[in-house]
Amino acid sequence: MRCVRTSFGIPTLFALGGVSTAVLALLAAAVLLAPGAAQARDECGALSSGEATCSDAAYASGIRYDVTDGWPNGIAGDVALTVTGGSSTSIASSTTTGWGSGVVVRTAPQGTGVMTSRTVALTVGSGSNAVAITQATGTITGGNDNIGILVFQHGNRADATTVTLGSGVTIGASSTPMKNFGVFLGAWGNTNTGAQTLTSAATIHSTNYGLYADSRGAGNVVVTNSGSITTATTGGNAGNKSGIFFRDWSSSPGAGRTADTTATFTNSGTITVSADAGRGIEVHAAGLGLYRTVNSGTVSASGAGSGHGVMVIARLHTGAAGTTAVEIENSGSIAATGTYGDGINVDTNDGAVPQGRSDANLAITNSGAISAGRNGILVNSNMGGTTVKHTGGSIASTAGEGIRIQQSGTGAVTVESGADVTAETHGIFVYSNPSTAATLTISSGMTTRTAAVEIAGGTTTTTYATLGDVSVTHSGGDIEAETESGI
Repeated sequence: MRCVRTSFGIPTLFALGGVSTAVLALLAAAVLLAPGAAQARDECGALSSGEATCSDAAYASGIRYDVTDGWPNGIAGDVALTVTGGSSTSIASSTTTGWGSGVVVRTAPQGTGVMTSRTVALTVGSGSNAVAITQATGTITGGNDNIGILVFQHGNRADATTVTLGSGVTIGASSTPMKNFGVFLGAWGNTNTGAQTLTSAATIHSTNYGLYADSRGAGNVVVTNSGSITTATTGGNAGNKSGIFFRDWSSSPGAGRTADTTATFTNSGTITVSADAGRGIEVHAAGLGLYRTVNSGTVSASGAGSGHGVMVIARLHTGAAGTTAVEIENSGSIAATGTYGDGINVDTNDGAVPQGRSDANLAITNSGAISAGRNGILVNSNMGGTTVKHTGGSIASTAGEGIRIQQSGTGAVTVESGADVTAETHGIFVYSNPSTAATLTISSGMTTRTAAVEIAGGTTTTTYATLGDVSVTHSGGDIEAETESGI
C-alpha cells in the first residue's frame, strides 16, 4: 500500500494492486458516518424529484439538499438545481459539522430502493452572474466540511452528473481560501455508465485541491477549467495542493470501464500552486479507456520540492496493446520550478512485477513553453510504446534533461524534437530496455551541458549497440554542448 494523499476525512490511498477493502471501508466511514445528522434545508424550495432555482439572495449557512434522517436515503429521482446568481447572491459555508459546505447536493446510494436511473444537474452562476461562496469562520473538522461545492452522486445505471460554474462565480478568497476543496465531485457506482462532467469558469481559492473529481463509475469523465485556480501555500493538508485532481477508484483494473471509456481533463485557464508537492493538474488512472490531458492555459507549480506542472500516474492501466492509454497535449505555458519539479511527469511503472499494467501506448505532444527545475518532460514507463513530440515552443531544464524517458517495457520509443531545448545535462536522454527500438529525430537546435542525446540501457554503461533497433538523426539547428560533441 502506498499513501498518495490524504485529505480531511477523505482518504486517497492508492495501492499498486488496487484499492483495498480496508481503504474503501475508511472512505465509507468518512462519507457515510460524518458526525451529526444531515439536515434538510431546501433553501430554494423542496427538491425531491424535479427542479429548484435559488433566487438572488444571501444564504448565511449554505445551500444544502439532503434529508433529515441522514445519509441512507438522500434525494431520490432526478435533480436539477440552479443557483442563478446576481448582485446579491452570497453563500457562506454551513457551520454544521458533517456536510458543512457551501452548496451541497447528495443523492441516495445504491441499495436503498432507488435503483432507477437518476441524473444530477447543478448550475451555479448562470452565464456571468455573480455568486460569492465564502468560508465560514470557526473550526469545522468533518471530512465533508469547508468545501465550496460538494456533489455526491450514487447510482448504478445511466446516472449522468453535470456540474457547471459560470465565470462570475468566486469560491473562497485570496485572504480566506476554502479550508478544504474548492469543488468536490464524487460520482460512485461501479456500473454507472452516466457521464460525469465538471465545467468551471470560476475563480477558486482553496487550501487543498481546487477541482477534485472522484470517479467509481464506467462512464466518461470530462473536467474542463477556463477559470482561475489558486491553492494556498500553507494550511490544510500539506500534500493536497493540486489545482485539478482526478482519482479513478477502480479497485480492480478494467472493472466497469470499457476500452471506449474516456477521461478528459482540459485547462485553458490559470492554475497557481506553490506548495512543495503541489501539482497543477494531477491524474490517477486505473482501468480501461483513454486518459487525456490538454493544457492551453498557464500552469505554475513553484513549490521548492517535487511540484509538477502536469502529472499522470497510470500504474494500474489495462488498455489493450496497440491502443493509446495516456495522452498529454500542451500548447500553453507550464512552469515547475522546484528542485525536483518536472514540467510534465508520467509514471506508469509499478515495479519489477507489474500488476494489471498493459501494453497500451502513451503519447505526449508539446508546442508550448515548458520550464522545469528538473526535467522538462519525464516518462517512467513499463507499458507499451512511448512517443514524445516537441513541435513548437521551448523546453528548458534547470538541473536535468529536456526530455527524459525511462522505458522498461517492450514498446518502441519515439522522440521528435523540432523546437528549442535548453538543458543542464542532456537535451534528450533515453534509458531503455535492451530489446526496445528507439528512434530519435532532431530538426531544431539544442543547448546542453553534456551531449544533446544519450541512450542508455541494459546492465552496461550503454552504447547504441547494447540496444535493439536505434536510429538517431539530426537534420537542422545548431547543437551546442559544453563537454561532448553534439550527438
